[in-house]
Amino acid sequence: FLSICLLYQTFRYGQQTKKQTDKDYKRLALALLAMCLYIALFETLGYIISTFLFLLVAFQIMERSRLLVSVAIAFGFSIGVYYFYVVTLQGSLPPFPW
Repeated sequence: FLSICLLYQTFRYGQQTKKQTDKDYKRLALALLAMCLYIALFETLGYIISTFLFLLVAFQIMERSRLLVSVAIAFGFSIGVYYFYVVTLQGSLPPFPW
């Protein structure tokens, strides 16, 4: 049922303009670049810093207007997941660089 609804909405909206399509490719390229940098810097910067920076950049790629909200969510997620995984589950993630 949901697939049929999605198909109906897709055909109802029609085709997108070329300008919006180009913008989506630009966002995709920026997101892939951010992910490659995240992977490259993961061991060097540690989990918390690299994840915070990656999430902040990703949120800004998606929506530029809410910087403080993006900072708060990225910081909370980075610290929360690190604490949960390392302290609670006793896993291992790269620590801070110092």
